[in-house]
Amino acid sequence: MEQEGAAVWQRRGREQEQGREKDGGRSTVGNRPAKAAKAARAGRAARVRAVPLADSVGVTTEFETNESRRLCERVAAKAGGTCLLAFSRGKDSVCAWLYLRRFFERVIPFHCASVPHLGYADEYIGYCEKFFGAKVERYMDPGALQAFAMLVYQEPGSEAGIDAMEIKPFTRHDVAEDVRTKYGLHDAYCAFGISMYDSIHRKAIIADEGAVDDDKRMFYPCFDWLPSQVVGYLRAHGVKLSRDYLMARRTMAAVPGYRNLRRLQEIAPDDWLTVLDMWPMIEAELARQEFRRRAFAGR
Repeated sequence: MEQEGAAVWQRRGREQEQGREKDGGRSTVGNRPAKAAKAARAGRAARVRAVPLADSVGVTTEFETNESRRLCERVAAKAGGTCLLAFSRGKDSVCAWLYLRRFFERVIPFHCASVPHLGYADEYIGYCEKFFGAKVERYMDPGALQAFAMLVYQEPGSEAGIDAMEIKPFTRHDVAEDVRTKYGLHDAYCAFGISMYDSIHRKAIIADEGAVDDDKRMFYPCFDWLPSQVVGYLRAHGVKLSRDYLMARRTMAAVPGYRNLRRLQEIAPDDWLTVLDMWPMIEAELARQEFRRRAFAGR
């Protein structure tokens, strides 16, 4: 399973290699993208090269980049020996967890679930807890809970019960702040496993905002790693991928979408029933996509 998922991302990494060359390896460390542009124009941001270094568990790697290393060193020096990690179960998130151990004595992960206690998700979280020797704090996904409050995919007649819950909007930054409070770590930064080469959207985020936000105390430790580097790093450490990658190219987040749902019944039928418990009308999403397929067939 993990080999199947890894192969997909390695192929994607090779396809995107030329894209990074066109970018000129621009640095996005810092809060202002203008700094990166100036550095590129001055010729100081040549293409990022992998640097072989021994990691915290004694494995020599050739996947780290100069910029990601400098970023993590800077944050670690400023924030101390502990950081938080928004853990999505995805490959970039697991890679970030591995990499952060090079710079921080302690990494405190938290996970935001679209559907509480899906069997395959709990299985993978348990695997990672054992592998890393750390507890993963559990929360609901902010987007999923807000959609639930707005009656998305809910049965008629459920309004009164859901409204009585008085669900308040919140973000992952609010979750991170709750974890800081719980552990008494006001100055701890929160890491997010996001790579600018994973999608156009993520590339735009990092290009606009940079790889670290000191005001929000957040950063992207593997922001400039190609998918092939991420998967290679996971393989070097012998880390498995989540079964999410048998269903889609991303882990389930916010309201479960078609790409995650279409194979869930086949791969994890018990979890499909769990999804229906929270989103009883989610089959409407499958029906919508089937209608879309038929309506545009042959065009």
